[in-house]
Amino acid sequence: MKPENFIANYPAQTFSCLASRFKSYKVEEIDGHLYIVGAGLIDDKQKTFIVDKANSTEMLVALLNLYEQLTPDLRGHVDERITNVDEALIMDWCIRYGTPMESGGSDGSPADEDSIWRRYGKVGFRIADFYARLYDLYDAYMLWRRVSCNDTSRANVHANRTIEACKESLHVRMLTMDVRLRPNFECYPPTIIYECGDYMAVAKAHMFFLCVSSDAPYVGVCEVCGKPFAKMRKNNTQCSFCQRTKSQRSRREKRIAEQALKDAEERTD
Repeated sequence: MKPENFIANYPAQTFSCLASRFKSYKVEEIDGHLYIVGAGLIDDKQKTFIVDKANSTEMLVALLNLYEQLTPDLRGHVDERITNVDEALIMDWCIRYGTPMESGGSDGSPADEDSIWRRYGKVGFRIADFYARLYDLYDAYMLWRRVSCNDTSRANVHANRTIEACKESLHVRMLTMDVRLRPNFECYPPTIIYECGDYMAVAKAHMFFLCVSSDAPYVGVCEVCGKPFAKMRKNNTQCSFCQRTKSQRSRREKRIAEQALKDAEERTD
């Protein structure tokens, strides 16, 4: 079955992955590489988290926005160029959602003999590996913007590529998704749970399964600021911040107009 038909016939219901949650995180240099390591495990062991559509959209948008906040051009030079602000932003994300990937393979596979868990009893992830997967996620998102939104802005590195070339790139990326399927009989009619290796795999799968779907909620591009946002209704065109700003401006303009009318009436009297 072609990927696009798979999506059309089996819309994503829920995602699940194993993750650990900690009270705090810190940056450590281990064997010459920078890691973010959790401290104060909230649960006594790694836990399975079920992520529904709305929550996975929020997680995906949070990761895309995180990438935009980080220092540009870190790819391939993370350990040398990353700043304290970058590290703090990543740790804040972890506190909110949990450890995005753990110290097994960079693809979320179980810990191997060289992992920091096996060697030092620590749970965390190498920042360079996390950034590489975050870059891959964001780059796929920009491909999607070129295909679905005809985004030819200067901010989009794929602006000069043809739509067909971008579609082919998305097709190839789709084949690398870390997704396993299992039936969910706890609801009727039964649905499918998409099992992923970690939060990063959830975000990547969610983007492909949901952003190309007509089923809300999905990711939108704010017409004002251009940032990704969780589009909870099909007619949403602005992120919540820009919507609030627009509402505040409308109320302020209304008050000014009402006051001007009142002043004019008083002068007439």
